[in-house]
Amino acid sequence: MHLGNARTALLAWLDARAGGGRIVLRIEDLDPLRSRRMYADLNLRDLAWLGLDYDEGPFYQGERGARYAAVLEDLQARDLVYPCWCSRADLAAGLGWVAPGERAWPRDLLATGFGLEHVQARQEGRRA
Repeated sequence: MHLGNARTALLAWLDARAGGGRIVLRIEDLDPLRSRRMYADLNLRDLAWLGLDYDEGPFYQGERGARYAAVLEDLQARDLVYPCWCSRADLAAGLGWVAPGERAWPRDLLATGFGLEHVQARQEGRRA
């Protein structure tokens, strides 16, 4: 485990335990090129070696597609999801300050005024 990840895990563990919280361990395994089960197993071993236990999990995201789909359906039913058709070029145009190689997120566009107009135009079937 990378030292920075161990530090973050320790701080989260200390905070949860001090505040009566629970630790839910979720494994980010959605990138098939970089995510291998053996890496997760090594991280689990390292957490155990550090004495950092957890109350639930580990939950592997790649195995929870049905759960995520059900939650998304519930959010959509309550009108709590907005559509986004942004391409990478749209994101870059809307966020001129994003450096090459960095990620831009659709929610960041709302601060620029680009996001709301873009969504409305797409909902009306026209290109923003």
